[in-house]
Order: sequence, then structure tokens, then C-alpha cells
Amino acid sequence: MNGKPDVELEDRLRARLRELDGVAVAPYTVLRERAGRPRGASRGFAFTAATVILVIVVGAIVGDRLRESRSFNAGSPAAANGDCGAQTSQRDSTGHLVGVSKDTTTILVLPLSVARPEVDTWFDWYMTSAPGTAPLDVYAEYGDGSRIPPTLVMQTGPDRFLVRLAFPKSGCWRLHAERAGGTLSGDIWLQVLAAGATASADYANADCSATSRRDATGRLIGTTGDSTAILVSAPPDLRAGAEITFAWYMTSGGLASPFTVYAQYGDGSRVTPRSIETVGPDDFRVHLAFPKPGCWRLHSERIGGKLSGDVWLQVLPSR
Repeated sequence: MNGKPDVELEDRLRARLRELDGVAVAPYTVLRERAGRPRGASRGFAFTAATVILVIVVGAIVGDRLRESRSFNAGSPAAANGDCGAQTSQRDSTGHLVGVSKDTTTILVLPLSVARPEVDTWFDWYMTSAPGTAPLDVYAEYGDGSRIPPTLVMQTGPDRFLVRLAFPKSGCWRLHAERAGGTLSGDIWLQVLAAGATASADYANADCSATSRRDATGRLIGTTGDSTAILVSAPPDLRAGAEITFAWYMTSGGLASPFTVYAQYGDGSRVTPRSIETVGPDDFRVHLAFPKPGCWRLHSERIGGKLSGDVWLQVLPSR
């Protein structure tokens, strides 16, 4: 066969593809029937047609991603003045920020402190995934496109995680989370306050009573990033203004070392125990009073801070 039929076929198929502008999938059989040629005559150009269609599909996907990126980085309030404005994520009745997703996942994020630059901000992060065993991947993106990873992601349940982020600057940040290799994903928009800016009362009203898990005996299990184990016994009814005694277990690998504790509120203020009694090599009795109700992070250290961990408590108003 000479080259002329193939040239004619190519011209006809190109014209047809132009008519099908925007079509993402054009099966080979349809193209062959419309061209009116047998399989053998069009086989050489089939690969070319398939390649063109693939480019169209990939281009559409990339274009969608770019439009999403531009809508956040250029067209949103975040790019203009650092204020999320109406884009800020809404909270549910328990104080959780409600994530926005395009799939079946549910995202609820509870900030455990006020988000300010260059200090650790902790989040109690809930994100569903079937069967619920996939890891959580998180990053925070600023309006200029710069990103930061978390300094800690620790799983506390099938769909719950503790996430720690340190934002380098104030403004509007998009917190993006993925599970199941990115097949499930969603976003939270968070306003990181400048130093000295007045915070809303949302963080104080949030309930973190379920943030720290309990063992079979009811002791709170500490969250750590090292080899230490922390277990804290606390009365079920914690009230502001009343001194509370905690039975505190914290290992140090068999090394004799001092034990220190402080409690930090969501606004960054801290209180220290009135006294700490040593009961055993890894057992202590801590006497501490909380000046106000709300969510408190109890941070303990040994070996000069080389071993450390945290427990979260919900303190109720005084009677």
C-alpha cells in the first residue's frame, strides 16, 4: 500500500479530533468506524491518536490542579493580606474545624492551642480511611505557595492522630491531609495570629477530654516521641482552682534522673506544680492547681529533656 491512504486517514482523523475538542475519551473503535477504514489501514495512526487523547486528559487534570492552586495562592484573601476571611474553616458544636474534601473522607481538626508563629501548635486530628490503618500525611501551605511539614504526627487511634506544627509566620494557612496514598484528601484553612493579636475564645471552649487515650486501668497514656513511657492517674472530675494530685509514672531507661512537669494552657500560659514527691525510680506524685477551665497540656521531662511527653486534660469550671 502506498502512503496516500494513510495521509488521507490522518487528515480526516485530525479534523475529527478538532471537532471533538474537550472530549477526554475517544475509543479506538469509534475512530476507526468514523474514518471508514479497516483496522490494517489505520493501525499506524492509532498510536498517534491515543497519544493525542492522553495528552488532552493529562492536560485537563494538570489544568484543574493549577486552577485550584491559583485560587488559593493568587485569588484568595490569603495572597492579598494574609487573612483567611470567609475562607476560614467552620467549627462544629465541639470546636473541631471541619475539613473540606471531594471524596468520602471526614476530617475534623481540634486545635489544642492558639496558632501563633514560631511556637508549637498541637492538633487533635480525625480523618477517616477504610479500613482505617493508612498513615496520615500532612503539610501546611501559605498563600505564597511555601509549605512546611509537621514536626510530629503520632497515631492515637484508627482514625485519630496528634499533629504538631510550627508556623514560621502569621497569616492564612491551608492544612492539607491525605490518607490511603492520596486517594483520600482534604483541607482545613487556619488563621495563624500575629504576636500580640487577640485570640478568639474558640480554643478555650474546645473539649480535649478524649485527646489522650486511657489504658485498661484508666490511666492517661502520654504521647512521646522517644523511648519513654508515661502513664498518669487523675481523678475523673478536674476543677479549676482546686489542687489536684496526680500519680505519675515516667520511665528513664533505668537512669536516675530528675523529673519536671509544667501545665500549658491554649494561650501559651504555664503553671508549675506546688510540689513533686518521688515515690519510686519512675513513680512520682504531682500536686498541681489549674487557674482556669479548658484544655491543658501537661508536659513532663527526664534526663534534662532528652525524654519527654505530653498528656491532655479537660479542666472543668470551679463549682
